[in-house]
Amino acid sequence: GWVGIAAPAATPPPIIDRLQREIAAVLASPQAREWFASYGLEPGDESPEAFADQIRAEHARFGSLIHAAGIKAE
Repeated sequence: GWVGIAAPAATPPPIIDRLQREIAAVLASPQAREWFASYGLEPGDESPEAFADQIRAEHARFGSLIHAAGIKAE
């Protein structure tokens, strides 16, 4: 599994860039690395574009399967 942070599609690129820099700085901190490691996790450092590609790939991989199975969020 994975977790990420998303912004509305119309968010201006300078805002996205700043959010990416600030979040990356927090995730690179020793405290964050230690916290993630305590749960057996490692924070990612993907670019916003790479994260968007990951979401699209997951949707392509599982979207039709979920729809066909009638799975609904509760």
